[in-house]
Amino acid sequence: DMATGANHPVYGVTPITNNVWHHAAATYDGTTWRLYLDGSLETTLAVNQAPRSDTTQRAALGAMIRTDDTPLGHFQGVLDEARVWNYARSQAEIQAAINDELTGAQPGLVARWGLNEGAGATVNSSAGASIPGTITNSGYAWVAGAPFDLRNAAPNAPSLVAPADGAGDVTQPPALTVNVTDPEADEMTVTFYGRLKNAPPAADFTLIAIPDPQYYASTYPAIYTAQMQWIVENKTTRNIVYAASLGDNVDVSTNATQWDRAVAAYDILATGGVPYGLVAGNHDGAPASTAEFNARFATRKTVQASYGGRYGTSDFDNYYTLFEAGGMQFVAVFIEMDDGMTSASHPVLQWANSIMQMYSSRRAILVTHNLLNGGTATSFSAQGSAIFDALKGNANLFLMLGGHLDVARRRSDAGTNGNTIYSLRSDYQSVDSQQSGYLRIMRFSPAENLIYVSTYSPTQNKEYPNEVTENNFTLPYAMSSSGPFSVIGTASAAAGANATVAWNGLADGTAYEWYAVASDGNKQATSPIWSFTTANAQPACYTLTLSHTGSGSDPAADPSNSSGCPSGSYLAGATVSLSGAAPAAHWHIAGWSGTADNNSTAGGNTLTMPA
Repeated sequence: DMATGANHPVYGVTPITNNVWHHAAATYDGTTWRLYLDGSLETTLAVNQAPRSDTTQRAALGAMIRTDDTPLGHFQGVLDEARVWNYARSQAEIQAAINDELTGAQPGLVARWGLNEGAGATVNSSAGASIPGTITNSGYAWVAGAPFDLRNAAPNAPSLVAPADGAGDVTQPPALTVNVTDPEADEMTVTFYGRLKNAPPAADFTLIAIPDPQYYASTYPAIYTAQMQWIVENKTTRNIVYAASLGDNVDVSTNATQWDRAVAAYDILATGGVPYGLVAGNHDGAPASTAEFNARFATRKTVQASYGGRYGTSDFDNYYTLFEAGGMQFVAVFIEMDDGMTSASHPVLQWANSIMQMYSSRRAILVTHNLLNGGTATSFSAQGSAIFDALKGNANLFLMLGGHLDVARRRSDAGTNGNTIYSLRSDYQSVDSQQSGYLRIMRFSPAENLIYVSTYSPTQNKEYPNEVTENNFTLPYAMSSSGPFSVIGTASAAAGANATVAWNGLADGTAYEWYAVASDGNKQATSPIWSFTTANAQPACYTLTLSHTGSGSDPAADPSNSSGCPSGSYLAGATVSLSGAAPAAHWHIAGWSGTADNNSTAGGNTLTMPA
């Protein structure tokens, strides 16, 4: 710095994986270092010092050079697309250009080295100022460059074109139309979903929370197995749609035998067709020693159809899943235990907030290990408080689950939008000599708008015997009263264009609701739910034509029309009286359109329109 000449290094927090391309960016705005990895904020460091403007130290790529031109070490890896700017780029600017190769001058761009020469020792600056460089020493080679596919921005949520939300008298088949846009102008596939509005309530369904099974992994593996077998055996009768571990899946994160037991237990769920998610607790090595957790469960997470995505690119400690139940869609975000995660501005929490915003039409559940303080306390832990502060602005968040500390407590808080957010702690690791086997069972009843919470042990075949208000209780929660959404159809659209599908086979005079999901092949965005009512069926009206032959006059018809039909037109089966001067021959009654009975005659004063 200018004042003292001291160095102020800044360090990232994510272990860098070998043989994987990453994008790194560092900014300094005169007060604060900001370090970004793959477009995500890694860390910040407040320095509050001006950089030295009179330094004689050289600048280099892939090495540090002393003032006497002596290099200190070198980068062991591959470099591509190096840039220097004359201002601190924002995160949005970094993300916007992360997959671009800059070939021309840009505002604020001092120099850019594309490293595309492919041979020789000269590296040219191909944008901004001409500042060529020279590769020194040996041991380097020209190799293939970066794929420039490190980051993909999600499409924007589809916007409504037609029919208008809440529209009535919509003719059939309605053409559902949305406009789709994408920050990167990607081609998109748009999937349309619909259902009958105000249909009979969906059937009850169940979510299972698996509290702290660490001692089952270390000492009582039969309990671990029995819990998972019970979930699978009751999948159909209880309509179990999802299971979530609350962390501490093992007791010792470096013990291979315990991980083998945990894997064997959760594989029972996978084989039995029960989707599940796991959060990393402190006994799993969170936050800094989760290598074994990831080695055992990274692939087991990603192969599930419910897998949504993860934070960063180095591990699966923080990730989210998507699932459906009871005509509703859910997003579950899993955040590892981290005692240092005490600020709502923590990068992981900002990521979690972005996921809940991205899936704002889905009902959101947050799963972490250390949510509430222990014992009889209902207060948030330091990390739990930061999580709540970071996510309380999401109107779709309704449930947060945690374990870590015995035994069970709960609280409810109002989110920023007035939504109730329930926070439940359940942990029975020390109960019944560490052999309780309790599961937290949450039965959702859309018909009653209630969540029935109970605590049951398959190995003891009993519910938790006391603290009834903390272990067996109900939570009011407004749920959809309609059945599940079904796919109507798909359409492809360029960014900025409309996508349309026709919804065939609807009933007349009936309310429906629908939404659309835009996908660029990597990420997706969901629209709000819209509704409309189809028009009532138009009656089949037949036109009556009257004339006469000879003397007399054309008859007059009474009534002049059937209800719902224009003048001179009638419904099939209607009775019409004719009156007027009698004709010399007969009246001619002809031309009721849409029937096969044309040009018939009648000599009387009444007739019945053909059915």
